[in-house]
Amino acid sequence: MTGAGIKNGDVAIIKRQHSVENGEIAAVLIDREATLKRIFLSSDLLVLKSENSNFEDLKYPRDENNLIHILGRYQGIVRTLNGRVAP
Repeated sequence: MTGAGIKNGDVAIIKRQHSVENGEIAAVLIDREATLKRIFLSSDLLVLKSENSNFEDLKYPRDENNLIHILGRYQGIVRTLNGRVAP
């Protein structure tokens, strides 16, 4: 999520909820792997947009998104330096 200002080692703060609005960042469980992605829903497609240009967006037909579970809405981060919370 480097494009969203979230760096490796940061601690994401997540508000537990099962749905989010289009364009919001969410913690998502994809077949047992958790990730942060920006969510876009249409009538026939679920798009999990990466904010890192090194990764492609993930696209799923709405009728096949039972492998995708929204864990919660991204609220912010706690920045860390060398594994410790930054002052």
